Amino acid sequence: MKNYTVFCEDRILKSGALEEIAVYLKEHYDARKVFQGQFLVIDDLVGDAIDLDLSGTKSAVKERYTKLELPAEEEKQAESRSRGRPKLGVVSKEVTLLPRHWEWLALQPGGASVALRKLIDEARKQSGSQDQMRVMQERTYKAMSNIAAHLPHYEDALRALFALDQAKYMEMIETWPVDYRHYLMRMAGLASA
Repeated sequence: MKNYTVFCEDRILKSGALEEIAVYLKEHYDARKVFQGQFLVIDDLVGDAIDLDLSGTKSAVKERYTKLELPAEEEKQAESRSRGRPKLGVVSKEVTLLPRHWEWLALQPGGASVALRKLIDEARKQSGSQDQMRVMQERTYKAMSNIAAHLPHYEDALRALFALDQAKYMEMIETWPVDYRHYLMRMAGLASA
């Protein structure tokens, strides 16, 4: 299940599933515990800010955001019932190649599907850690842009993030609010101090 974090001003109010976050914000809004500043909800998986619709009753808000988490599960179940080898999770999709590529694939033992799977597995082995690093950097960049773009040394912190200079990154965010610092360190895969 995806996790989300709510910020208000320079602190974290709550982290959890989207349904929990929406209900929490709705309860505070209904109780007239209006936040001093604007709140911001970040999708922890990708670092994007999201908007929540808190209109209606608490149960309506809960249902609205419970439903949003369900389609991915329903889609997985539908895919597993499709043609192919559902027990293996095989999914049929389209691949567009030039004729010379199809000719080469046709000559490979096991045919095009086996050859493509082997090529992809080999590429994943070779670039696995690079891919994970790129995803971490992108996620952290997005989150940092959403919550800390107004803070001092923001651009220097971004440069350090993409240069993989952990010491410089830590130095640049050192004066930032504690919750921001800990959150961005976690997003970057660093242990929080």
